[in-house]
Order: sequence, then C-alpha cells, then structure tokens
Amino acid sequence: MRKFTRISKAMFILAVLLFFLYRWLVSTFDVSLEAIIFTMRSPVEGADTSFVRNGILKVGIPTVIICAVVLFLTEVIYKAIAKKSKSGAKGFRIFTNVVFIISLVISGIWVDTHMHVSKYISRRIHATTIYEDNYIDPAKVEITAPEKKKNLIYIYMESMETKYTSEKYGGVQEKNLIPYLTDLAENNLYFSGTSGFGGYKSYYELTGWTVASIFAGSSGLPLAIPIMDNRMGFRQKFAPTITTLGDILDKNGYKQEFLCGSDAEFGGRKILFQQHGNYDIFDYYTAIEKKYIPEDYFVWWGFEDKYLYQIAKDEITRLAKEDEPFNFTMLTVDTHNIGGYVCDLCGDEYDRPIANVIDCADNQIEEFMGWLEKQDFYDDTMVVIVGDHPRMDNMLVEDVPYEERGVYNCFINPTLSGSAPNTFSRDCSAMDLFPTVLSGLGFDIPGHRLGLGTDLFSDLPTLSEEIGPAEYEEQLCRYSQFLTDIFAYKLD
Repeated sequence: MRKFTRISKAMFILAVLLFFLYRWLVSTFDVSLEAIIFTMRSPVEGADTSFVRNGILKVGIPTVIICAVVLFLTEVIYKAIAKKSKSGAKGFRIFTNVVFIISLVISGIWVDTHMHVSKYISRRIHATTIYEDNYIDPAKVEITAPEKKKNLIYIYMESMETKYTSEKYGGVQEKNLIPYLTDLAENNLYFSGTSGFGGYKSYYELTGWTVASIFAGSSGLPLAIPIMDNRMGFRQKFAPTITTLGDILDKNGYKQEFLCGSDAEFGGRKILFQQHGNYDIFDYYTAIEKKYIPEDYFVWWGFEDKYLYQIAKDEITRLAKEDEPFNFTMLTVDTHNIGGYVCDLCGDEYDRPIANVIDCADNQIEEFMGWLEKQDFYDDTMVVIVGDHPRMDNMLVEDVPYEERGVYNCFINPTLSGSAPNTFSRDCSAMDLFPTVLSGLGFDIPGHRLGLGTDLFSDLPTLSEEIGPAEYEEQLCRYSQFLTDIFAYKLD
C-alpha cells in the first residue's frame, strides 16, 4: 500500500503540473507538439527566454503550493482517522489514491485536447506512401538556369500572416495593420488559398515554426521525420542527402548570404544554410564583430530589426558590386512571439503593444523597399517577401482557427514565361515556394515540380489541389519509411 501511495502522490503532482502547464500553454503559445520536440532536440543558443520567468510564476509556483497543501492535509487527515480506526484510515488512503489517479487521467485528457498527443502517436503508427508516390528529387531533374541570372532577395518576415489585415481584405483587425504589405502584394503578385488576400497555407504540425517553414520552402519537404531517431542528428548535419534551393543556386554560381538578428545556431538554421548552399552567415555575433552594435548589446533575441535593415542595405550593396549573381536571404525578428518587441521606432496608435509592433514592421519594410527600388540592380532582382508561419501566440488572432490563417507572400519582379493561369488563387503551402522561387528567377523546371512542391507560375495543380487539402495534410503527417530513409544517415 505504501509503495502504491507514493506512486499515486507522484501521479497527483504530475496531474497538477500538467493542469497548470496546459493552462499556461493555451494562454501563451500556439505551437504544435512537433515544434516543441524538434526545438528541444535542436540548438537553442540565442533563444529569447523571457517567457521562462512567466512560466515559473504561472506553472511552477502554483504547482508547488497546491501540491504541498493538498498532500499535507491528506496526511493530517489520514493520521487523525488512524488514531480512531485503522480500517477507516485504510479506506481514506484508498479513496485519496483513487482521486489522485483520476486527477492525472483528467489532466492527461486536457493536455491531449490541446497538444494532440494521441493524434501524434496515431499518425506515427499509420504509414503513408505519399512521399514515395510523389517526391521529385531535384538532383535527378535537368533544371536549366536562364542565360541572364537574376539576383534574389528573400525576406522572411517573422510570424507575418494575413489576418493582420482588416475585414475588407479577409483579416480580423478593426484597422489594417499592414497597409503597405497589402498594397505591395496587390500591385505585384501573391498566392492565396482563398479568393481574397488569404496567403498560403501553413501546416500546424509540419511547417508551423520557423526552421520547418524555411526548410519546406527550400526543399519542398516538411520536417515530418522521426526526430527522436538518433540518426537525424541535426546538431551536426541537416538533411545532407536532400537537394535544396540553396544547393541549386550555389551550383549555378550564386553568392549567398543569410542574415538574422539572433544567434544563427538556434533551431539548426546555421547548419541548414551552411550545408545547403554554402551561405555566409551574418548573425548577432557578426553584428558585434563588425561593430553594428556594442559588444554588450542584447535585446529581445539579439538585436532588433532597425539594425537588421541597416545591415541588409550594406550587405546587399556589397554583394551587388561583385560579378556573381547573389541570393541574400534575411529573417526579421521583432514580430516574434511572445508579444513582439516594441522598439523606439514603434508608435503608440494602438492599445495593444503587439499591434504597434506589426504596424512598425510594415513601416520598416516600406522604408527598406523604398531604398531597394532606387538601386541600379533592382530591375535585375526578384524580391520575395513571405511570412514564415502564423503567430505562435494567441495575440491579435484570438478565436481564429489555425486552418483559416494564411501566411503572407509577395513576388516582385519575377520572370514569367507567357501567361500563368491561376497564379493568384492557389491552394498552396511553403513547399510550393521551392520550385516557384526558382521558376520566378527564370529557371526551367521540367514537369514543374520539385520535392512535393509545384511551380505556382505553371498551370499544374498542386498536390493539395489534386488530393484535397484535408487528405493531403493528413497523409503528410503520417509516418513514412521513405522519408525516414532519405533523411537518415550515419553520424561521423
């Protein structure tokens, strides 16, 4: 009985911990179990940890207090009953043990409701053949570069989704928080899964966090791999058997650079870009080394976007003076969860700080694009501006189902051969960006598909359009031995 009692008490403590953890996660984040597991097994250097204190206050402290009080009271009551009746004390102990066990069951159900643990396990049990049936290996396709190669400026805007617009454009804000980005897309070219300004689809379990989205947009594949498998080893290598956008551009003579305002090690971004395209990396530590910021400067995730755009101008100007075409890829940070970073450029028009951060991000990209349009190399450059995923907290998008939230995208100066039917209304995802970006640069892609992605400038339907969005997502999330095999390798 004593051993069983110790186990039941441990189960109660776990139940209380899960309860408060669940409440905190729901009120703070909107992130999938896959994203959590991947991040835990990836480099986390440079991550913003301000949420840890909040987690301790909202999870740790109440868990300790409630568990201490309840367990203390049950022991006091048990001893009081034992003095009068041993059988009564035994009955009370059995009752409390049952209650403790039931509490864990209830907490587990609550956690599963939000984190979809059972769904995750089910999908790993039931296999799919969608990858072997549809995967187009870029290494086996005769991709032809154009005679005159365009430069590429690829801007990933953190958490930039189309629900930041007003209802007029399909958003949920009283006032459009991204008026410049909205006008920019409508005056150039964008893709949307709806008839309006809807954006491309993000798959919560597969492309709903930064590294997964960037990888999908570079390879045409999701990170739907057995990430608990030691063979994955993302700390040393990042999918070395897979050919990506960076690999293809590197092979065709592009000088490539990746810029971010944090430690590039976080989430495996550095090894992804270095091992797939030989990108030069410019991150928080590079900014200190080149004296853009003081050695002891650190805000948010490293440094804010006002410095990022300044550095981008300098680096792009330098790259444009070289003989080779260039691919300059950058990732903004101020709009990151939780709540964004209010810099000294942000106004105070809105009551909610995050709304002012989004408005500020829109103003900063407007200023940057104004500068870019004046450069001599602008006409020879395709600019791609995309969000990486929808918000990973619940701010500004409360009560909006994830599947209804599209990711911003805009293509400026793409090379188009003839007419491109359905170039606006497409049921598409980050994976379709891979061949679409190459096509926009003027590369010829036989068959119009790479990875699982479809060239959206072609009239070929995407796999989602062929199979149906719900079934496509379900199949992508299931276990695939084929996908495991092409990702797997032995560590050196």
